[in-house]
Amino acid sequence: MLKFDRRIVGGKYTALVFAFSIANMPLSAQSIDFQYEDHPPFVYEVDGKVTGIFVDVTVRAANLAGFEVVWKKRTFNRLKRDLEDGAQPFCASGHSKTPEAESKWHVTDAIGHFGRTGLLVRESDKAAIASVGSIQALFEQTSFIGGFVKGAVYAVPYEQYLVFSHDEHLITSSNHEQLAQLVAKGRLDFVFIDEVMLPMHQKVNAVGAQLGFVTFPEMPGGAEAHIICTKAVPASWVVRLNHGIEEATKKAALE
Repeated sequence: MLKFDRRIVGGKYTALVFAFSIANMPLSAQSIDFQYEDHPPFVYEVDGKVTGIFVDVTVRAANLAGFEVVWKKRTFNRLKRDLEDGAQPFCASGHSKTPEAESKWHVTDAIGHFGRTGLLVRESDKAAIASVGSIQALFEQTSFIGGFVKGAVYAVPYEQYLVFSHDEHLITSSNHEQLAQLVAKGRLDFVFIDEVMLPMHQKVNAVGAQLGFVTFPEMPGGAEAHIICTKAVPASWVVRLNHGIEEATKKAALE
């Protein structure tokens, strides 16, 4: 069960995991179509049922705001394209509140938090990588090969170091599961992830592979996650969602 700390739900999410569009219907019958990318552990489908770290709190908040939730799977590229276009009334859940986000979209109160940023590594390399001491030294002074999901919230701050690194360091647009497999198989030495993703990645099916987590002092702790909505969504509906988040938080605190 998710545990709430004021308005923060235990767990996290990287950018553009799932979104929802809102039908223009009477309050008594309004529904929200939750569009989502299959991206565990944040939101994903298991045996035909949608689950994930942010699913429970989002459904609770929407229900308390007077909306009925309908889940619809979409591709990441489609969600991103529609969000950037901004013409459709829909929202995306699990974003950090940034000046850019606040200027482009409506941003709700926090629904959760992202886990601490770090590196997915093989256990056999964990001590050696940890001893490097900093991200900058990892890029500039070692031959470890790293992987990114390009544009991932927790990876973006470290892309600057690629300017000073040798050519072996990578930026890749592959998904996290594929990168975890590459680490397990020894083709990559580290991948930038959020700590909450570790248990999922530790289940990769690679012979003899044991994966661990390393972080450095300059890598931030979990930022708050929010629902963002296009400007086409009425601001009054965002107020309702905020009320739903508040009520869901109160109810969860009593459970």
